[in-house]
Amino acid sequence: MNKQYIDNIKHIFNNFKYDYIEPFDTNYTIAILNGKAGLINTITGEPITDFIYDYNDTNDDDDIYDFFDEEECCSIIDQFICSKNKCGYDFTGDQEYCLMSLNGKWGVINSKGKTLVDFQIEDEFFYSYDVLCLQKNGKWGILDKNLNILVDFCYDDISCESENLFIVCKNGKYGIIDKCNKIIVDFVYDNLFIRFTQDVIIAQKDGKCGIIDLTGSIILPFEYDKYLFTDEDNILALFIKNKTYYYVNKNGEIQLSVDYSDYDNISTFDSYCKILRIEKNEKFGVVDMYGNAIIEPQYKSVEKLCDNFVVNKNLIVDKNNNIIKYTNYDEIYVIYKYGIAVLDDKECIINQNGEVLVNYGYNDILITSNKNIVIASKNNLFGVIDLNNNIIIDFKYDWIEYCSTPNRFIVKLDNKYALFSEKAEQIA
Repeated sequence: MNKQYIDNIKHIFNNFKYDYIEPFDTNYTIAILNGKAGLINTITGEPITDFIYDYNDTNDDDDIYDFFDEEECCSIIDQFICSKNKCGYDFTGDQEYCLMSLNGKWGVINSKGKTLVDFQIEDEFFYSYDVLCLQKNGKWGILDKNLNILVDFCYDDISCESENLFIVCKNGKYGIIDKCNKIIVDFVYDNLFIRFTQDVIIAQKDGKCGIIDLTGSIILPFEYDKYLFTDEDNILALFIKNKTYYYVNKNGEIQLSVDYSDYDNISTFDSYCKILRIEKNEKFGVVDMYGNAIIEPQYKSVEKLCDNFVVNKNLIVDKNNNIIKYTNYDEIYVIYKYGIAVLDDKECIINQNGEVLVNYGYNDILITSNKNIVIASKNNLFGVIDLNNNIIIDFKYDWIEYCSTPNRFIVKLDNKYALFSEKAEQIA
């Protein structure tokens, strides 16, 4: 029995029945079946709810839902706003929930399908920490899950930062209130970002940045042009003023300052900010966080590849600027700890020393959050391989997306979707 015949038989028995499956990072997700939305269990593939909820096709797979992780739920920047042509889910901590629409009215269900907020909301809202932030006539207020008003509709913008703290905007200025509408931080700031892991707030006022605590007391004066968050230990953020970088801790104490005025531009490679890219006269180099030159500005481009660097798009050098490997690739771009090497529109994966990990010849290579597997395409069909070039999912699908929790693949074939396990078994 030839392979083509077997593939045809597999195609017949593969039941790709869903109109869409939303990418996820939990043990459940939203799926669309016959034009209606419902929840499915991403571990077993079994439906959690009936498929009865509204779904308006936006014809844009990348923007059908808004998904957030726990940290993003606490972000003023990435707050979820529920619009009338979408349904989605949000979660905070251990309480998972979905914002859904039923017969044109919005409500909230949990990950088991239980209704938390009845389907009677028409206006824009989001749900977090057991309260609803709802917009009416262009103003935002706060309700409990029984739709009793906690804070009247008087704010221009709102984001829920914790069980009892809300960043709100009034007359163009931001402050912080609790769920009883008590003002915690006055409305004098252009923007606020709470860093709960440090119990402080980075604020912007009159075009300058500084730090305040959760009572509004100033910790770092408002005299900096901008800031960058860093994951460096004991450092809250980098504050920048006139090309001088200040490494500041949560107490507002400057731990280190470096003057970069000799360079035209400074940029970061990652969130740790231990190594920085420098530019001078349209040439690029590298310095450490203390301002010591690692590589003087001399290249047309510089990208960090683990402990080494890709310069001029296809040359690999170490931190002493010693050449590790000349390559004949058209370009090497960096994703996570890997280099994607491109030659004549075909790709392979290399390590920091230029050694090939995944063989050359793919149209596209997509690095996943599981660093041991990649999604790739050949002849416009997608499959999954590991770093030993073993095929996990055959190259016969229109699209594949990896979801790290609980280690699943969303697979698209002939405009229908299915869910595969980590062993490439179809489960939904």
